[in-house]
Amino acid sequence: METWFLGNRRLFKDNPNTRDMIDYLRYYNVKTDNPEDMGSINPCRWNKAAFHLKYLKAMLAERNLKYDKNDTSEVCKPEYLNELIARYNETSHLLTFGSWYKFVKEKMSK
Repeated sequence: METWFLGNRRLFKDNPNTRDMIDYLRYYNVKTDNPEDMGSINPCRWNKAAFHLKYLKAMLAERNLKYDKNDTSEVCKPEYLNELIARYNETSHLLTFGSWYKFVKEKMSK
């Protein structure tokens, strides 16, 4: 799910301050490119999921926000979800998120 959470373009800071985030941005820009297509900056050290978690934490930290698997409050806000839905609707990005969203929307309408 962290991969999906990287899709919030509004929270992405174009000019990051931390060394990690600068390196991550040079490797892959999740604001302009599909987060679902991103691999790992260092596959020998982190698998794809672990790197996406590190990237998400760094991205949110740029906005003084925190994310932890035990505290997902920042990414569970309606405005966060609305940004992901908008990105899915406006681009060809986040297709697995879009499939999940359509499924949930269909189930909720019954």
